[in-house]
Amino acid sequence: MVLDSIRVFFIWAVSLAVGWQHFAYLQVTVMLMPLQS
Repeated sequence: MVLDSIRVFFIWAVSLAVGWQHFAYLQVTVMLMPLQS
């Protein structure tokens, strides 16, 4: 489960760096929610 979260975070970070997506605090919140449980 943690590896899946890290993979999603890595893909999201790369897409931000390349410019495919714009930063949104809601995305960060949703990605961190499973890690808190």
